Amino acid sequence: VKADSSPIAPSQTEDIADSDKSSEKQKEVALDGLLYTLNEEGTYEVGLERGVSSSSDPVSFSVREKIFDTPVTAIADDGFAECIRPNNDIQLPKTIGKIGKNAFTIAWIETHQLPEGLTAIGDFAFSKTGVAELRLPSSLSRLGRGVFRYVGELSFYNGSQLDWERIEIDETSFAGCPFHEISFLG
Repeated sequence: VKADSSPIAPSQTEDIADSDKSSEKQKEVALDGLLYTLNEEGTYEVGLERGVSSSSDPVSFSVREKIFDTPVTAIADDGFAECIRPNNDIQLPKTIGKIGKNAFTIAWIETHQLPEGLTAIGDFAFSKTGVAELRLPSSLSRLGRGVFRYVGELSFYNGSQLDWERIEIDETSFAGCPFHEISFLG
């Protein structure tokens, strides 16, 4: 069996996503409105399946930890960008270590706790989102340019003040954000 470069249709994936029956990894797997793509590191990254963001109804997405026993380690660049449905709920597994550039730009997500293990958030990842509360993990080591540009108040960090000071934070990470104070939870 050869790996197909076209995504597997959702109706074909019930047995595939958690199975170890295939020794070859699919380049793209579509499941539950999400598209998992094999990246250069040999792990999967995830984003919305094409056309999913067009409805105005709230939706809940639960990103899988593994596809074909291969971890899902990143949110793709532009992965959930412009997902303009109100009150989206996106559950991320502990395997996510990176959020790509523009991953949630202009998306509407009310509250979100990012998983421990996340180390990097790419440029403009949450720019112009409807995030009201975002909990940043203590494992975070880098915030890119304009990550929280024009976002509401963000005030929770799961680490200590010393941990926060160790993060590589671009000077524009909070541009246009009414960032007044941060609460250290660790």
